[in-house]
Order: sequence, then C-alpha cells, then structure tokens
Amino acid sequence: MNSFPESPVTRLQQGFTLLELLVVTAIVAILVSIGGTVFFSQRNTAKFDRAEADLQVIQQGLEAYKARFGRYPEMPETFSNATISTEEEYLLNALCGQIGPSGDIISGSGIPVMLNTSLLSYGKAGLPLSGVQKNSIIDPWGKAYQYDPEPKNESDDLLFGYELSSAGPDGSFGTEDDIVAQ
Repeated sequence: MNSFPESPVTRLQQGFTLLELLVVTAIVAILVSIGGTVFFSQRNTAKFDRAEADLQVIQQGLEAYKARFGRYPEMPETFSNATISTEEEYLLNALCGQIGPSGDIISGSGIPVMLNTSLLSYGKAGLPLSGVQKNSIIDPWGKAYQYDPEPKNESDDLLFGYELSSAGPDGSFGTEDDIVAQ
C-alpha cells in the first residue's frame, strides 16, 4: 500500500528534449568556432608584431656595429670557420662581439655585445658570449631571420646597405607574407 499520493509529472521534471539539446550544442559549437578564429587571428597578429620588433632590435645592433667598425658585418669570401657556414650565423656572432669586420675571431677582446640579446629568440645553441657558435636569431615561426649584406635588389625600397627579413608564417622567403626591415 502506497502512502504517498501520486503527483502528475511536470514538464521541468521530464528534462530536455533531443531538439533542445541539439540547438544548445549547435550554439555552443558556433561560439567556440568564433572564439577560436579570433584567438588564432590575434595570435598570428602578435607574431607579426613580434617579428617587426625583432627586426628593429637587430637593426639597432647593426647600426651599433657600423658605428664601431665603419661597416655592416659581412662574411668574407675567404672566411673559413668550421662552426659558421651562413650569413645569419655570422651576423649573430658578429653582433655578440665574437667576430670582427675582417672575419677575425675576436672573442675575449673586450668588444661589447652590440645587440639587446634579452629581446630576441635563438636556436638551440643559445648566445655566443664565450666563443663562436653555430646559431642564429630565430623569428616567431622558428626560422632564422635572413640577412643579406649585399642585396641584389637595388630598388628604392632598400633603406640600408643590407636586407633583413623574416620568412613569415609560411616559412618561405620571397613570398607575400615576408616581413622586411623598414
């Protein structure tokens, strides 16, 4: 014998219908996709801004190098060092006071670092502060900034005696998304 009276089940006690659950799920999915798009767009914009700031820091280092030595760093054709093989590696070592303008190793000669090293990212080897290292300055997409002390492009766009650029998000130089020092 049941002592509790039977009460009619109300609409709230039944729960949600399948259609209501699908509508809510669709709304949540739309909001997540909009939020994700905005997030990744802002993240990419931040990387572009970071690359432009990095290029300015490197340019300041290049100008400090030129003020000290009278010219921008340039890897001599006769340069032979088993550690360094690219202009980008040469650039980092020169701006960190490890290599002089004629390609001579000047580690420990008291030449100051001409680069604000705390603002940049580097490859795995770190900074060449105690000797020449195979390393370069890395852009926000993980590729070395390209440095050309003797650019072939003699256009009016070239403001300096060198060309400095990032490959941008696609990682390929010579494409639309390249970021060039201004």
